[in-house]
Amino acid sequence: TYPLDDFAELISFFVFHHPELTVDEWVKQWKLSRRVKYEAKAYVEALEQYKLHGLDEWLVYNMPPHLDKGFIRLVGLLFPDMSSGFADKLTSIRNNLVITDRSEIEFKAAHLIELFPDVPKGPWIGELLASLEKKVVSRELANDYNEIKEWVQSWNPPGKD
Repeated sequence: TYPLDDFAELISFFVFHHPELTVDEWVKQWKLSRRVKYEAKAYVEALEQYKLHGLDEWLVYNMPPHLDKGFIRLVGLLFPDMSSGFADKLTSIRNNLVITDRSEIEFKAAHLIELFPDVPKGPWIGELLASLEKKVVSRELANDYNEIKEWVQSWNPPGKD
């Protein structure tokens, strides 16, 4: 069996089964800490991603590493048919992430501004960097300055719809 270890895991378990009850409501009613709220929300988000897409680099990248063991317990309880080898797979993905933080991407906002000096700064910069981040984490794009620059220039100039 997979006993739950703390309030964040317990709240996540119930919220996943009964989404009409939110993490915020649990935390307020039980007068729990912001840490419990943050962790429970991270678990629920990861569980929803897991249900939709399975275990992949993007899910592991977005989940704080200190929540891995709790997430393994939750998956064991909520998805018992899919939990065989889950812990090893999660650990393997975590250990082989291309980047562990957005700051590790070789292509920065300043590079975008250099490439498109005539385009006004705006939300497009953050949106494009978020897209790059996901592509790098998912290995659709190498974390290489030149490859990313080429991708941005050929496929994703700002203002292109």
